[in-house]
Amino acid sequence: MKVKIKIDHEGKYHYDTSHYCKSSTQAGPYISSSQRLDTETEAMEYAVQQVTVFFAVMDEELVWVPNEDY
Repeated sequence: MKVKIKIDHEGKYHYDTSHYCKSSTQAGPYISSSQRLDTETEAMEYAVQQVTVFFAVMDEELVWVPNEDY
């Protein structure tokens, strides 16, 4: 798993993850809509949340979906 954090021309932080988590209870992988953040720390926290919010160790059908745009 890799994370990229970028700063745009307005000073907002954006993040991207190399993979998305898709649990057995989801139709597709979870991709957060929060992408313009005020601090680098917020961007890192949201990136971690994006890949862990639906993560369940006991979910045998959980898959890591590659982010084709990473």
